[in-house]
Amino acid sequence: MGFDRLNIHEKVLIGGLTLSIIALPFSISICHIGLIVIAINWVIEGNWFIKWKLASQNYLVIFFAMYFCWLAVGVSYSDNIENAWFNVEKKFSFVLVPIVLVTSGLSAKHKHMLLMTFILTCFVGTLICFGSAIHRIYYNSQLFTLNFGAIQPELLLSNPLFSNNWQHFSYVALASGIGIHPTYLSIYLIFCICLLIAQLINKTLNKYLIISMITYFTIFLALLSTKIVVLAILLVCTAIILMSLINSSIMRAKKTIITISFVFLFMALTALNPISLYRDFQEINSTHLIVEKNATYSNSTEIRFTLWWAGLKTVWTTNPIIGSGTGDTLLEISETLKTNNISNILNTSDPHNQFIYTYISTGLIGLILLLGCLLSPLRYAWKAKNLLHIVFIALVLLASSTESFLESQKGIMFFVLFQFILYINPWSSTKKLSIQ
Repeated sequence: MGFDRLNIHEKVLIGGLTLSIIALPFSISICHIGLIVIAINWVIEGNWFIKWKLASQNYLVIFFAMYFCWLAVGVSYSDNIENAWFNVEKKFSFVLVPIVLVTSGLSAKHKHMLLMTFILTCFVGTLICFGSAIHRIYYNSQLFTLNFGAIQPELLLSNPLFSNNWQHFSYVALASGIGIHPTYLSIYLIFCICLLIAQLINKTLNKYLIISMITYFTIFLALLSTKIVVLAILLVCTAIILMSLINSSIMRAKKTIITISFVFLFMALTALNPISLYRDFQEINSTHLIVEKNATYSNSTEIRFTLWWAGLKTVWTTNPIIGSGTGDTLLEISETLKTNNISNILNTSDPHNQFIYTYISTGLIGLILLLGCLLSPLRYAWKAKNLLHIVFIALVLLASSTESFLESQKGIMFFVLFQFILYINPWSSTKKLSIQ
């Protein structure tokens, strides 16, 4: 009877996690329902003494719990208590997911299944995006001016053969098929490519199927036209080269050829898509990265650069130890922009950098704790030769450098779930490790 009870709890745990992962690109509300299921199951399961011992001895869990507690402390000196509590609530998964996953002992088999579920989910999501774009073209739906805003004349001038249909198959318009920002979808797909590469190395799936999937995701990434993709592709290629260095010369040559082929495919598609070409290269080359006061910025590169500038200016006026208060980052940067009479057409004060965002609101203490959440598994991952986890952490660091990645539920849930699913190598029970 006891065995049956344990089996039921295990199935509920896997079911709840599967629901959360399937819902992640589509609906955060449903994703949270999955978390509620595993939380209730965890409480009913009992075994409190063993769970407390496992959680209290795990440094990664401690970092996540301390970061969450420090956010709660930051409410006490915030200028906007209501907004501060909202920021605390949206990061409750920083406590729930680590404790449940670390004390539940997910097997390598179940972790592998969850990772494959995410790949399949993202594949279905991209198909829906393509279907939505075709539907809009067929019914002559309104074009998505958010793709360009006020820079459309410059786009047309740089790309005279531009077709309006590209709007539906690029950037915000393309990702809108499943209601997600293109940056988050790009990160999801790059992670899927990393998972597929690990599958290819461990020979757990048909190699032709894997190469076809990687090619498909590469094409979709080129259409998404997000600037972070170029840097992330370089990151993935570097990881492949590192893996190749420890293999035979024949395998090394094969992986090098495949890597170069995918880089060439991505760059060729970027050049063919006028939106990608403009956003990733032409706009950046034509932008003067000089912040001037008494100005309104409309170019996406200029907007991001001025927000970084304003964020760094705000850092110098913020309490270096405890920050300005949980949830006060946007308010503080808005004051900096207002003081210098700087604005942008998006009317945003988001610094587009998670580390700047965290420092302003919670100071050096909050930033150190967040870095602990990100970096503390690195030593263990390196010893376990779990390159997949190392690449995941590098990917989140990259995303956090160009976006306030952990201020959106799409980023929070992605990071927390996979940080702990990857914490123990999902392929550790097989003959080959993910770095081999």
